[in-house]
This record gives sequence, structure tokens and C-alpha cells, in this order.
Amino acid sequence: MLRLTLIFCVLIIIGGCQKVENDLDNTIAFYSLKEFNTTGQGFAIDESKVKIGNELIIEYEDLISYDVETHTFTISEALAKKMNDTKLDNPYYQKPFALAIGKEIVYTGYFWSLFSSLSCDWTTAYPLGDHLVIRLGYPGQAGLPITDRRNDIRVLNILMRDGKLVE
Repeated sequence: MLRLTLIFCVLIIIGGCQKVENDLDNTIAFYSLKEFNTTGQGFAIDESKVKIGNELIIEYEDLISYDVETHTFTISEALAKKMNDTKLDNPYYQKPFALAIGKEIVYTGYFWSLFSSLSCDWTTAYPLGDHLVIRLGYPGQAGLPITDRRNDIRVLNILMRDGKLVE
């Protein structure tokens, strides 16, 4: 009888526990791309075949705020220092990324340099002091239109929830 009572108590405790969601599922971050193809001769990424990598390039904590008008993140001082490094081997330059909620891709792009002489026909993210500017193309949009998902409502809701949204 004691054994049955213990089993019953354990089942009640287990059944009463709620699933705790992973914090990463409720935040945004920049991830590396494990596999991707471009759609032509330019940089446009075929997002139907993208596989997100495990490398977390920019963590949510490093995103201080986001301005919906300028499509600009204010980033942490430590991240800004790394991203603004002008050495030739800067690990961010031309690195493809996915901005994702958890591991669900919202949009893809490339980290770029404001001083690059190479143009890009896809979404770019380039550091400017303590800001990360997200643009459609570099130095601007040319050629085929780029779908603008920078102000995706899911991303804005997360940023608003956490007081990181500048309107």
C-alpha cells in the first residue's frame, strides 16, 4: 500500500510540472549558416535550402536595443570592439548569418564592412561604432528586389517584451 501511495504521489508531482520553455526559443540571435546556396551569381541566398549552424555569432544579450526606423541594433561595447576590428582577418566580414528566433530563421544575410569596395545584393549587417546597421544590399539595393523582413512582427514583439524596441 505504501508503494502504491508513493507511485501515486510521484505521478501527481510529475503531472503537475509544466514544461519550461528554453530561453533561446523566446529570444533572437544571429547564427552561422551550416549549409546554403546562392540563387545566382550574386550573394542572394536561397532560403529554401538553408541549414542553420550551431555557432551563435551574436547573442541576445549583446543586442541592447533596436530602432525600427533605421533598422539598427545598438550592440554591447564588447561586441562593437570585435566587430569594428579593421584587421584583414576580421571573422565577421562576409560571414553569412541567419537572424533567428530560437533556431527558426527570420532572415539571412552577410556581415559586411562599411569600407568594403565589394557590393552585395542581399541583406547586410555592418558595424558602425556601437551600432549594427541592417541594410537591404550594400551599398544599397540594386538589381532584383530583396524581401524586407527586418521588422518582422515576431522579432519586434520579443524586443518590445524586453524593453529593447525603439520606436
